[in-house]
Amino acid sequence: MTIHHLTASAEIITLLNRLGHCMSYSKVLELETAMAEKILITDQVLPPSINQANCKFVHYCWDNFDLCEETPSGTGTTHSTHGIVIQERISENESKSAETISIPKVKKRSLQTHTNELPPCHVKNIEPILAVEDLNTGVLGVSFPKVDISQFLWFVCRCFRLPSKSLVPDWFGWLSKTEINVSNLSSVVEYLRPIHKPATENATIQEVMKRSLLGSEECGQQNTVITMDLATAKKKKIYHTMEFS
Repeated sequence: MTIHHLTASAEIITLLNRLGHCMSYSKVLELETAMAEKILITDQVLPPSINQANCKFVHYCWDNFDLCEETPSGTGTTHSTHGIVIQERISENESKSAETISIPKVKKRSLQTHTNELPPCHVKNIEPILAVEDLNTGVLGVSFPKVDISQFLWFVCRCFRLPSKSLVPDWFGWLSKTEINVSNLSSVVEYLRPIHKPATENATIQEVMKRSLLGSEECGQQNTVITMDLATAKKKKIYHTMEFS
């Protein structure tokens, strides 16, 4: 399957099969079709490995996925939106057993799917006005701590290159090195169902918001945290003027 994914060549798979190194090309197609059918059967808002109990915090990240393959006219390239969900474990022994699903052994070598069009996104023309009453209070109502001495030292070291700027990590590296209460537990990172539309379209952003909000609701999470790239974040007015249909 790896060779088929890298080359997409039936001739190479057939040659390797005759030499006894892999299965036949038809079996590869049957196996890939069965895997795709299993994904469609288990498809839901959140992947099965995400724990929806105990209100565990989840974080969503969405980004554009552009292949920009070569075409005769230069149009018709692939532009879609993919996302991941991140959830930190409480303990390393924590695991969620996935439900076993058996796919009947048939000789299907292709899969017919239908991509549903996204519902239209209605955006008001009025630019939202955000009133900030307290600069120390974030959007989620969380008070941000003031700058401490360690953060000021990072600024001094980077500006004056003491002892060398190359030896001083960037901001996030500095925080990870100087933070005391750092969790050493690994996080669960899973892919979300992709959206087969460009990330900069209003309807795509609306679908991203819907899926993220629904996932947070299933986890019992009151606030939803979403990370997007700059091109998508520039359309921030949609987040405030969106009317879900």
